[in-house]
Amino acid sequence: LNNGFSKGSHYKRIKAKEYWDEIVHSAKNFAEPGLLYWDNVLNYDPAAVYDKYKPISTNPCGEQALNANDSCRLMALNLFSFVDKPFTKDAKLNLEKLYKYSYEFARLGDDLIDLEMEYIQRIIDKIKADPEPDYIKRPELELWEKSYANTKAGRRIGLGITALADMLAALGLGYDSEEGMKVIDRVMKTAMEAQLDCTIDLSILRGSFDGWDPNSEFEGPGFPIQGTNKFYQMLWDEFPEQSKRMNAFGRRNVSWSTIAPTGSVSLLTQTSSGCEPLFMPFYMRRKKVNPGEDIRVDFVDEIGDSWQEFAVLHEKFKDWLIINKYGNSYDIINFDKVYLQKLFEKSPWYGSTANDIDWIKRNEIQAILQKYTTNAISSTINLPSTVTEQEVSD
Repeated sequence: LNNGFSKGSHYKRIKAKEYWDEIVHSAKNFAEPGLLYWDNVLNYDPAAVYDKYKPISTNPCGEQALNANDSCRLMALNLFSFVDKPFTKDAKLNLEKLYKYSYEFARLGDDLIDLEMEYIQRIIDKIKADPEPDYIKRPELELWEKSYANTKAGRRIGLGITALADMLAALGLGYDSEEGMKVIDRVMKTAMEAQLDCTIDLSILRGSFDGWDPNSEFEGPGFPIQGTNKFYQMLWDEFPEQSKRMNAFGRRNVSWSTIAPTGSVSLLTQTSSGCEPLFMPFYMRRKKVNPGEDIRVDFVDEIGDSWQEFAVLHEKFKDWLIINKYGNSYDIINFDKVYLQKLFEKSPWYGSTANDIDWIKRNEIQAILQKYTTNAISSTINLPSTVTEQEVSD
C-alpha cells in the first residue's frame, strides 16, 4: 500500500450503518459494547478548554472524565434533607437551605483537596525513607509526585447528590412527572449557583487554580459574550452574574460537580441512591425456622425445612408508613407482602420505580441533571424486555 498507512497493514472499508446496527444488536442482547461520545464530553467540560486539564479518559463508572494523574474526590449532598415536613400535605422544598449547604459543600470539597495532599505527602515521605535503592523506588515516587502536583494545580472536586428519588417522593411528586422535572431543574440550578459563588469567592480568598485564563473560557468584543464551548455558553446564558464575576476574579476549582452512583453512601443516608429512581420499596427474605420454635411458618421447601418470610423495606418507605399512621416501626416488620403491596400503591413512589417510569423521560431527566453538572453522571436506565433494536438505536 502506498497511501500513508504502515507497510503490510490490511484495511477494509465498511458501511457505518452496518457497523452501527451490529453495535445496537449487541448492546440490546448482551449489554456490550459501551459507547463514549468523546466530542460531547469535551464540549461540555469546563476543564477541556485547558490543555493541562483536558480529559483523556473516564473512571469505570463514567462520572469523572479526568486528565492524566488526576483523581475523583467525590462527595454527596443528601437532597431529602431539604424537604420540610416530608410526606405530608405541607411538604415544601427549602431552596434557601439548599443554597446555604451547597455553598458550604463546595468549600468543604476544596478543603478535602488539602487533606488529600497531606496524605499524598506522607506517602511520598515514606517512599523516600524506605531502604530500597532509588532505581526501585523511582517509578512509585514519580507517580505520587505527579498526583500531588496535579491535585494542587487543578483542585478538581466532585460535588454530587443522593436521594433525588426520595426528595421527589417526599414532595408527593412522581419521579418522571412534569412537575418533578421542574423541581429537579430548580434544585440543580440552585446547587450550581451556590457552588459557582463559592468557587469564585475561594478564588478571591485563596487564589485560582493554576493556569486560569478568562480568555480560554469566554470570548467576544469588549466584555466576553460567548462561551468557548457549550458549557461556558450555558454559564453565560443561565448564570450571567456569576460568569461576570468568574471572568474578573477566576475560580478555585477547574471542575467541581458530578453525580456518582453513591451506593454505599445511600446505605449510610438510608435513601435512594444518586439520581436513580427507587428500584423497589421492599422485598421479601426468608429465615429458617428451627424444629420446635413457636413462630409462624410461611413456607416449607421440598426437603421439609420450614421458613418464615419477612420484608426488608426501603427506609424512607418505612418513614412514609409511620408518618401516615399505617403502623409503628414494630408493626411494619410484620406486615406481609400482600398488605405491603397495597400500601405501596398508595405511596408517592408508586409508578415511579426503575421498572415503571417512562424511560424516554428518564433520558430527559438525565439531560436536566447534566446541564448543571461540570463532570458527568453515573446512572442506569432500565428498559423493558420488549424494547426493540430500533428503540435502542434511537
